[in-house]
Order: sequence, then C-alpha cells, then structure tokens
Amino acid sequence: MLAWLPAFGAKAFDESKHPREPAGSSTGGRFAHVHAAIAGKLGWDAADYKAAAKLSAAGLKQTAATAGVSPADLKGAIAEGPPAAPAAPSGPALAALVHSVAPSLPDPFGNSVESAHGNHKVFVADLYDKLKADGTFAGTLDEFKAALMAAHTAGHLSLGRSDMLPYSKNPAQGNRSEIVHPHHANATFHVVNVPVRAKALGWLPPPA
Repeated sequence: MLAWLPAFGAKAFDESKHPREPAGSSTGGRFAHVHAAIAGKLGWDAADYKAAAKLSAAGLKQTAATAGVSPADLKGAIAEGPPAAPAAPSGPALAALVHSVAPSLPDPFGNSVESAHGNHKVFVADLYDKLKADGTFAGTLDEFKAALMAAHTAGHLSLGRSDMLPYSKNPAQGNRSEIVHPHHANATFHVVNVPVRAKALGWLPPPA
C-alpha cells in the first residue's frame, strides 16, 4: 500500500490530450479511463483509494502526473471509489472453467489423470486457490463453494464426498474444501469429479 506515491519531478499532465469520459458512458462511468490508468500504473487496491482521499493538493497533482490523468479526474475517481469486481462465473460457465483447469491439478490421493477410473478428483480448495491466483474467480472461498453447489444441483458439474481425508496428501486442504449441502446437513462434499472423457461429454470448451 502507498508504494504508488510519486517522486517529485513527475511530468506535467496535458489535459488537452486526455479528454474526460462523458457522464453516463457505457464504458464504465465518467472516470472509467482514470480507473484503468490507476490499475495499470499505480496498482491501487481498495485501501489505496481510501488512503488517497487524504492526499494533499500537491500529492494529488503528483500522483495524477504519475498515472497520466488530470488532478481533477483523479480526484473524481477517488471520490467514486474502486470499480466493482467483475461478476464471478456460475452455472455452465463455471463448470467449463472448472473442467478446463482441474486436469492440471493433483488428485488428493496421488492418482494421475491417466490412471483415474471414470473421474479425476480435485479438492475444492485446490481449485479455488488456482482460479483465485489466475484471477478468474474474484470471490471468497465460501462464494466459490456456493457457486459450485448451485452448479452441482443444476447438473452442470459433479461434486463428491471424501471419507478418507486423513489419508490424503494434504488433509488441511481437504478440510478447507468441505461444502455442506444447504438443505441436508449430513451431506458434505470435498472434491469436484471431472470425467476423464469430459471433453467427449461436452463439458470442456473446444480448443481456441
């Protein structure tokens, strides 16, 4: 946080070369271009937006120069706050994403994709950590579990229970993976079952 504070001597901003986003723009609001510059050149998170609200006039001017936007637009973007995170994938889109990523992740008990009989199993937490790191799922682990449960209920993917968690290669991940069925407390899930022939079944997207 605050690593974006500029050094003195930053190049002055020429507002004539950077017209403002019109109010009500379909591209994301009046300050969409400013938020894009903030993300690309400053790397702000929500805490940085909050801290920036306390910048002095000189600090605001220098920060704007670093981002390549006008001080007035930077001030407006700060007041507007960070842009909302994109909607997380769900339903068929989530299933396609999960089925495309799961084969690259390890089976909790050391089985290979090639040796799997029918399904390749992957801990829910392993999937979440991978998708979170890739930036393809921005929500929390609980939100990911809820999305998986909904996709499972709708038949888009298959969740499975593991009664052998203590014997898995990473029991802690197994415990993090637990999903309790919203209507049946005794029904729990820990893994996503990915058919070895998922592509043939139409559960994987075609190659780009």
